[in-house]
Amino acid sequence: MKLSILALPLSVVVLTGTASAEPAGGEELHQQHCVECHQRMAGGDGSALYTRDDRRVNSLEGLHTQVNRCKDNLQIALFDDDVAAIARYLNKSYYRFEE
Repeated sequence: MKLSILALPLSVVVLTGTASAEPAGGEELHQQHCVECHQRMAGGDGSALYTRDDRRVNSLEGLHTQVNRCKDNLQIALFDDDVAAIARYLNKSYYRFEE
């Protein structure tokens, strides 16, 4: 009986797909968790938030902080590796901060 009780929470995570032991690619995670909200915020092209002149993010550390802030505010179940993958994708695609 104890084994089945302990196995239940793990099976819920595996079945829902909200968190994974192995991080998906940053682009895929960004598509799943970020794009829809950013499109609403920007009124169309969500990438405008990354490319605007008055963008909030001005450093690689700030990029990681912002991705974590969004994750926490929206209560998205992501591992630290997932957050890092999203930040790497955004940095490579938009920001180009020196690593």
